[in-house]
Amino acid sequence: MDSRRTDRKILLQILDICANGNGEVKTKIVYAVNLNFKTVRPHLDLLVRNGLLETSIGGRYTRYTTTTKGAEALEHLQALEKLLSDAAR
Repeated sequence: MDSRRTDRKILLQILDICANGNGEVKTKIVYAVNLNFKTVRPHLDLLVRNGLLETSIGGRYTRYTTTTKGAEALEHLQALEKLLSDAAR
């Protein structure tokens, strides 16, 4: 069985990390989801482009924050993950 995470799980992790209200910088996201800067970029771009994350510039760094739409998506993704894990048992 392939042990790699799905894109859905990675997106869920990113939305969850950025949902703290203050947003997170890319470095923290990279370390928290265990990706590198090159591979995390398309995921962040997808989430921003679809209005699930918003960006803000604070000093030298861009911060990513989960939007209201992103919080709703996060809830749905978490429910889906729970359903899928329950079904796999």
